[in-house]
Amino acid sequence: MADVDLSTAESSYVTLLDARQKPRSAAADLIRALRTKTQNNGKQPREVEVVQADAWLAICALSKSLDADSETASEVWSRAISRTEEWRNLLD
Repeated sequence: MADVDLSTAESSYVTLLDARQKPRSAAADLIRALRTKTQNNGKQPREVEVVQADAWLAICALSKSLDADSETASEVWSRAISRTEEWRNLLD
């Protein structure tokens, strides 16, 4: 299970980095898919669940901003990337 979670965290992190370089509509599509991919399953240790939830919430905020706002602040991108990196590092 941990290998699957690490793979998910790693691929999510890479997707975020890639999406940041894409045009807005392409980035929104990539990030929207991460909302489902990064949800907690409730089967991990509490520490992992909390860090994963932080990443998921930051990804959801980024997705919402990409879908609703005319511009997305760099802080929103940075938060999603850093929270996902923390999740990945915890599992590594």
